[in-house]
Amino acid sequence: MSELRPKVLRTFSESFKKEKVRMLEKGEITPTELRNLYDMSYSSIYRWKSKYGSFPANEKVVVEKESDSYRLTVVKKD
Repeated sequence: MSELRPKVLRTFSESFKKEKVRMLEKGEITPTELRNLYDMSYSSIYRWKSKYGSFPANEKVVVEKESDSYRLTVVKKD
């Protein structure tokens, strides 16, 4: 059986966090890869994204299919 290691409290620099968020936003790394690579929690990753990311934390981004917007245009014309 493997022994459990105690969690070590680590602190990442602000420049490190900003670089990883930039990589996430460009699609160079996924949250899962980042989590596994640095043995960190998803909550830390998403907290970094809300603090250092391109989108403000209170801004919502709406993603819709092209067909949805087309249907709305057709309905408005009628």
